[in-house]
Amino acid sequence: MIPEIALTPQMLERFQGNFGKILAVQHSQLTEKDRYAQWKKIRSGEIKIVIGARSAVFSPLPNLGLIVVDEEHEGTYKQDNSPRYQGRDLAIVRALLSGAQVILGSATPALESWFNAQQGKYQLTQLCQRPLDYRLPEVKIVDLRDEPDADMISPSLVEAIDRRLSRQEQVILFQNRRGYSSFMQCLKCGKLVKCSNCEISMSYHRDREEMQCHYCGSTFPSPRKCPECGSYSFSYGAPGTQKLEQILKIIFPTAKLLRMDSDSARKRETYTSMYKRMKKKDVDILLGTQMISKGLDFPEVTLVGIVNADISLNIPDFRAAERTFQLLTQVAGRSGRGSKNGEVLIQTYNPEHYAIEKASKQDFPGFAQQELEFRKKLNYPPYYRLARMLFLCPSLELLRTEMAHVGFLVQTLSKANPDGSLLFLGPAPAPFARISNLYRFHLIIRGVLSKQVQEAINEITKNLKLPSAVKLQIDVDPMSLM
Repeated sequence: MIPEIALTPQMLERFQGNFGKILAVQHSQLTEKDRYAQWKKIRSGEIKIVIGARSAVFSPLPNLGLIVVDEEHEGTYKQDNSPRYQGRDLAIVRALLSGAQVILGSATPALESWFNAQQGKYQLTQLCQRPLDYRLPEVKIVDLRDEPDADMISPSLVEAIDRRLSRQEQVILFQNRRGYSSFMQCLKCGKLVKCSNCEISMSYHRDREEMQCHYCGSTFPSPRKCPECGSYSFSYGAPGTQKLEQILKIIFPTAKLLRMDSDSARKRETYTSMYKRMKKKDVDILLGTQMISKGLDFPEVTLVGIVNADISLNIPDFRAAERTFQLLTQVAGRSGRGSKNGEVLIQTYNPEHYAIEKASKQDFPGFAQQELEFRKKLNYPPYYRLARMLFLCPSLELLRTEMAHVGFLVQTLSKANPDGSLLFLGPAPAPFARISNLYRFHLIIRGVLSKQVQEAINEITKNLKLPSAVKLQIDVDPMSLM
């Protein structure tokens, strides 16, 4: 496991004293005039170090010597709209062109990066100890199948929280689902409250008494009775952070709670406030979603509870196991970052799953070996290059007609590549078949060589004359197939 080091104001001052001026690039918050002024300073060589998000890789440093990609496994390095570049890969290309070096840092590397290291393309350097010889936390798996009456928090986790609070230590609870529950369902007719724009059930947010679609963002007041049959009885789906907050207030009424998710942290100041309150020990239990899973260094946090480790595991995507392992390992790393020993409890219904088992032991090489075996058998990256062609249209009938044409082209290409070096899945409905009133079909292309994938894309687009109502999005090396 590679320990994380937060860039504190004191460290920033030391860097500036040793290396000259540092510029933190924040393009989204600057005017065009300010961006141009920033650009000129960098290009002149006045700025020695540039810190920023994925767009910082374009900074025109005249004598580039080093690029550091922190948390290189993060999917956010891939831009999800055009141009769909991968910041990590672009950093490597730019370093090659500039004669610079690249450091890809992560406690849980992307499997593509790990594979390149195993193949000798990258040099692997491992840090196997935390700073100051602090010990890694003790990790325990709680089998929720043995806790049938547990309402989100098992007796084992309740006991662990109570023990830490009695010592005036801090606790982080992780639940990667916001809102109160993932759906509302009528108990009489069985109808779900669904989004009118998407083929997706809406999430219930109790604090606002609203139903919200987490894909198109539409909202409306939560119904008092079923719009189909008029019944007043509902069941609620998988619980989120709001439900967890409610339960914690009942179990630990005197504890100081703070919930951090995209609903509660709508302003940037909220995150800063959370950090200061945690440092001052004005918070006993911090609960939240993925936004609290990394980058936080609180020495008084001695317990991390992962409420439901299966949420990311059940997503129908070939990277689900990898993301689960990364997330669990990163969250577990929040515990025991000081002189006090840390503890992590992972609640799951799948304790035998290799991603959860290996994460509990923080065994990345063991996880990577097993996951890569599956990837190789199924012809997925890093053994095959991947591309996704996503077709969107407001008319399902028109889209199906066009998909028949795409299917014919795919059959022709498949026959021309009988050796299995070029494979196709689809065209078929995407896992989310309709979002924002657009029906969605996708075609997955896999090839041993990137050249084969690109030639297949070119062949399909050249011979396909789509009507204006059908939009096409092409994503090479996609981070998600959803």
